[in-house]
Amino acid sequence: MVKKDSTHIGIITGRDFAIKIMANKYPSDTPIDKVASIPLQTIGPNESILDAANQMSLKKIRKIVVENNKVVGIMTSTDLTNQYLGLKIKSIK
Repeated sequence: MVKKDSTHIGIITGRDFAIKIMANKYPSDTPIDKVASIPLQTIGPNESILDAANQMSLKKIRKIVVENNKVVGIMTSTDLTNQYLGLKIKSIK
């Protein structure tokens, strides 16, 4: 997570690192704000999994921060897949 003053403004992910730093051959002293995903995409803890999936799809992101006046977690596309598969397996049984 990237903070400015006391506010979270973005996130730097493995994908950001691979695509923006390695592919562009940026030096290791490149400022974080040059490679981070800004602005930070967030969702509330009471929003549905479908809402998270829709927002992630629309924004073309793989991680979304769950906030409730503070960061309480990060939902990933893998989390969504696991939830979906878990629901499908339960419905098959």
